[in-house]
Amino acid sequence: MFHIICANVVQKRCRQDTKFIINGGVMNKKKFLFTVLCVSFFALASYLFLYNEAPFKSVSPVSTQAIFSTNAVSASKTGITIVFDLNGVLLGVDAKKAFSEIGLSKILKYSSERNISFSSIEHELTKKVYEVFDAIQQVGKDCEALDPYGNVMPGMMCDWQMGRKSNSELKKQAIAAIQNHPEWFTCDIEKQLVQQIIIKMFTPELLVSTIKIVPEGLRFVEKCKQQGHTLMILSNWDAESFALLQEKLPELFTLFDDLIISGITHQTKPKREAYAPLVERKVKFNEEIIFIDDQKENIDAARALGLRGLLCTYKKGFLGLTSSPDFTTIEKQVADIIAEHQHI
Repeated sequence: MFHIICANVVQKRCRQDTKFIINGGVMNKKKFLFTVLCVSFFALASYLFLYNEAPFKSVSPVSTQAIFSTNAVSASKTGITIVFDLNGVLLGVDAKKAFSEIGLSKILKYSSERNISFSSIEHELTKKVYEVFDAIQQVGKDCEALDPYGNVMPGMMCDWQMGRKSNSELKKQAIAAIQNHPEWFTCDIEKQLVQQIIIKMFTPELLVSTIKIVPEGLRFVEKCKQQGHTLMILSNWDAESFALLQEKLPELFTLFDDLIISGITHQTKPKREAYAPLVERKVKFNEEIIFIDDQKENIDAARALGLRGLLCTYKKGFLGLTSSPDFTTIEKQVADIIAEHQHI
């Protein structure tokens, strides 16, 4: 309801200086509109950059030097190995920074020209970005990853996540296509926003600058480490960005024993090959392998291979506009599996 009110305020163009009664006082229309826009800034920032799939939410990266051989990792002291996805589980987006880089004026203009509410902006831009990627290269080779709508990931995204093309190559390809096809867009501001999002995606420094650790996730990883479990990461991410991500967040990545990144292995979830190191470990050490991911298709693929897949769900935040990974539930599910393993 709040975001609908905000959108209506932006879209209305009253011709008279109407007065509003607020908290027993009188505020003219201009002051009222300014107040609403300020509040809208923070509400929209929270809404647009959630931990859900979005144009800014891509898959995860690693540098060659950071990748360890799974065979080099010894057996877990506890008989338990816990494997985490990154984006949407342990990592989210710094909403304030990301939103400020796009700019409130562009968002308001887009909302006005498209005549859509704030609550629809994230969906509309995400959809448009994937439409552009599909138009450039619809199907990716040997890529079973899915987009936010359950469709096979566009070819450009597959090339990105599997390390087939560099960020600079993909960015150049996308910008050229956008400039050559203005008919793909409903208005010029939509074209500007989509291009800005894509440039951000394919510029490692910009992408990584807005990524932050989910605090509850870090605390849970630290707890698992203290308990003696082997910890791993299995994530779809490009290698260039991941190298910068490791430098930025050593407090997270130094906790892990092994990192498996699609940009290095050239295998993306939910392909069977992406899980091969985990299956090999399960057989070699006879361990319980717990895999935590926020995409159902990735969990289903893990379970089909005999791994203990746990789907990371989300809990609602302020006014239902924000959400974050529900680590309370994850922690309980992991504890149940560990207790079950100890009684075998």
